[in-house]
Amino acid sequence: MKKKIRLRIRQIWILLKYGIYKALNLFWKQSNSVWLIAERGDEARDNGFALYEYMIREHPEIDVRYVIEKSSPDIKKFKDKSRIVYYGSKEHFKLFFNAEYLISTHIMGYSPEFRIFNKLDRKGLIKVPGKRIYLTHGIDKDNVEGLKVNNINVDMFVCGAKPQYDFELKELRHPDGVLQYTGMPRFDNLKNHIKRQILLMPTWRTWLFYCDNINEFKKTNYYKNWDALLRNKELTKWLEDNEVQLIFYPHYEIQPLINAFSGYSDRVTIADFAHYDVQTLLNESLMMVTDYSSVAFDFAYLEKPVLYYQFDLERHDKEHFGKGYFDTKRDGFGEVVLDNKEVYERIIGYAKCGFNMPVEYKKRKDEWFTYHDRKNCERVYQAIIRAKAHYGGNKNAS
Repeated sequence: MKKKIRLRIRQIWILLKYGIYKALNLFWKQSNSVWLIAERGDEARDNGFALYEYMIREHPEIDVRYVIEKSSPDIKKFKDKSRIVYYGSKEHFKLFFNAEYLISTHIMGYSPEFRIFNKLDRKGLIKVPGKRIYLTHGIDKDNVEGLKVNNINVDMFVCGAKPQYDFELKELRHPDGVLQYTGMPRFDNLKNHIKRQILLMPTWRTWLFYCDNINEFKKTNYYKNWDALLRNKELTKWLEDNEVQLIFYPHYEIQPLINAFSGYSDRVTIADFAHYDVQTLLNESLMMVTDYSSVAFDFAYLEKPVLYYQFDLERHDKEHFGKGYFDTKRDGFGEVVLDNKEVYERIIGYAKCGFNMPVEYKKRKDEWFTYHDRKNCERVYQAIIRAKAHYGGNKNAS
């Protein structure tokens, strides 16, 4: 409840600022040529930052800006601080009202508060002239109602894999040309730099969103299962005997509760958002253990073994999102196990095989990713330029 109240107070304050700056915008000098890129306002480690770096490097003639909070640990990644737009600042509002392109990994991620602005946008209460480019946060594998044409307002929707594109072209019913199969920009930065470490990276659950009390969190089935795996004595002994590090990196939405995970072996690292970068962990790790996270696609793209630990499969499929086209057992890039003992046994099995991805999963990977050329950012850029030509240079065209 406290988390919900804090969120609502913050959203009300942002809406007040929105009203003030909207009025002031009548007198501001317009900035029509800017490409405004964001993720969700407090990070630079996903498709947004990958595209931003590409644009700075390959197209310096374009005025590209990046939205991020002053307090974000990712600020250090920016060599040119002049291109930073601080989240919630006057400059942020100004560019939100006037930028030529609004580009983000989350719906309305470029806005001053993506959750509340997304709700207002669905009701037609937000009007901005910039073209909206949805880079996506990962490869969609569920049938998400919120992504259908009547629920979001986007001019371009980037797809990271061919089966995703085929499914969403049919199910989401967006107009011709909105969905673009380009590959995900962050894939361009995936390169193997192997360390003796295994990445344990679960996703979140919708029913845990407002849970911000550690004592209550420890009572959940979610916590109990991941904690039991981290305490598995056989796994811990194997890690110690083989000098392998297990890196546990909870999802962004679970990170505020990360202190619940403690008291483990020195061979278990609890990785927080501030000090660990997802892309680096993906590149460095020998193997990934996840549950339902779409980050498994990134790992498979690198042709490294994936293991799915799905202890709450029935509830997840019923309550998280609508069942989509992707079935983990049929389409996934590794085996599905239901208890932590099986996780340990499969890790040992992969270790004996040199942590190589089995042939059947390599074949699936090749079927999913027809683009494997590190030109995903370039394809996104070219798709935007083609769309710009289609709009006839009129940024107010709909």
